[in-house]
Amino acid sequence: MRALVITEGKGFYCFAAQKGGDQIALVSHIRDIPVKEAAELLANKTERNSTSYREEGTGTVPGLKPLDLDHGHDAVIALGFSPEDAVALGIGYAGKGIMRGLVAIPIRLESGELAGYVE
Repeated sequence: MRALVITEGKGFYCFAAQKGGDQIALVSHIRDIPVKEAAELLANKTERNSTSYREEGTGTVPGLKPLDLDHGHDAVIALGFSPEDAVALGIGYAGKGIMRGLVAIPIRLESGELAGYVE
């Protein structure tokens, strides 16, 4: 099962929250800010710097915890990652949970805080 899907021209859908929408709704959801703030944030994107952007929202999905991943799994190695590199990058095969059966690649903020995973 996927955690979040973004489809060009259609928007996003979050399976955990069971909601979706356009890019404004996505920013609202990911940054955990009201929709009006998200719209203002997108409208003013050329006027803000990265510091003020981080201060406007958490940048993380509430309650998101690192997945228990197998860094030495054959699927990870087949993608060209050595187990050592996979550990260093946080990449691994999810044998259980929401991303079961997928190779998960973490997305981190500049601070190093986990923001989510892509497959």
